[in-house]
Amino acid sequence: MKISKETDFKLFHDAKVGLLKYDYENKKIEFHLYLDSAFQPKKGEAIIKAAIVESLQIMSHEPWGKGIYISQLSVEEKNGHYIMIILLNSGATFVIDAKAFELEFKNE
Repeated sequence: MKISKETDFKLFHDAKVGLLKYDYENKKIEFHLYLDSAFQPKKGEAIIKAAIVESLQIMSHEPWGKGIYISQLSVEEKNGHYIMIILLNSGATFVIDAKAFELEFKNE
């Protein structure tokens, strides 16, 4: 499933953040999530895949305490590419600038 600004971002609320893989040479990212909240119609492991990554910023400062769950996820379109902002319940933030994002469910 393609992720864009039209995506229903409630799907990601309270998703547990797992492994982050960054293939620098091929400019790809895999962001593993675990979906099991009432907001998520599908349960289990999911992967956000970013292609043609321009930049990745990880701000691990946790001003609100420890946390590994997504509080908010949004996508902005800018000059033919997308910027995904992931805010965790700890206050930590991921910002990924890429040409495309897709969501894949592991057990499909």
